[in-house]
Amino acid sequence: MSRVREGADILVRMYDLIDSGQSMEDPHFIYDPGHWRQRAAEARGLAAQLNDPEAKLAMLKIADGYEFLAERAGRRVANGSAQTE
Repeated sequence: MSRVREGADILVRMYDLIDSGQSMEDPHFIYDPGHWRQRAAEARGLAAQLNDPEAKLAMLKIADGYEFLAERAGRRVANGSAQTE
């Protein structure tokens, strides 16, 4: 498994935990692809400021994971399976 995919898998597990209602009072933002894309942009911005190659790679993996969550949220919205309340 690639390092990027491994990082994305960790974020997906976090998403699943939130999606199950176990972790947050108001998880509506998890169904908003824009929220996850904004987080990805923030992570890439931080990566651009890092000098350590391993830290930069880690932050870019986080950004990729956020993009994956944006795609997943978009599919849920398109399929009508996102919670609206």
